[in-house]
This record gives sequence, C-alpha cells and structure tokens, in this order.
Amino acid sequence: ARLLRLLSRHCPRLLRTYCTPILQTLLTRLRTTLHAPTASELLLALGELVRTTPRSVEPQAQELLDILVAALQRPSASSTRARAALSALEALLCSASPSALSPPPYERYPSLLDTLLAS
Repeated sequence: ARLLRLLSRHCPRLLRTYCTPILQTLLTRLRTTLHAPTASELLLALGELVRTTPRSVEPQAQELLDILVAALQRPSASSTRARAALSALEALLCSASPSALSPPPYERYPSLLDTLLAS
C-alpha cells in the first residue's frame, strides 16, 4: 500500500489508467484487514488515489464514504488509522462532486460531526 501511495503521488498518469482495479483491490483489502498499520497504509493509499483520480472514483463515492466513516467510528481504531481515515475522508469530500455524495454526509451520518470533533 505504501508503494501504491507513492506511485499515486509521483506517477499520477500511470495510476489513472489502472484506477478502477486498484480501487477495487483497496476496498477489498480494507474490508478484510484487521491489522491497524496495514489498514492505515491502505487508507492513506486510498486518499492519494482519490486526490489523483477524483473523476474515476466518483461512482464509488458512497461506498468509500461508508468505509471511511466506519473506520472513523470504530471504537478500537488506533490513532494512526483514525488520522489516515480522516485524511482520506478529506480528500473524498474535497474532490467528489455534490451529486456523487447525495444525501450530504452530515445528513446520512448524523453522528459524523461528533466523531470528527472527538478525533
């Protein structure tokens, strides 16, 4: 995941070509990974992918939002994982169009603001 994050940052043109399969792989890994450092790296890679290829990620914006909010609201989340999820959430909210995230995140997750303020 760290290599993917660096590729995303330094070779965005290469990543645009393979965005969909990379995104599907990251989502699959995020759903199954319990190891906190690995999950943190996956979340950081996801954030970089969203920053690099925002239009390619928009069809999965709701699913990404679900995963990121769940990662933030996990009671056993490490601070590293929470920071990585917050960074990826910021990238998603800044790059996604309003139509991709309807209803707005604060309406869909009423406790999101409390979670963000607590972290």
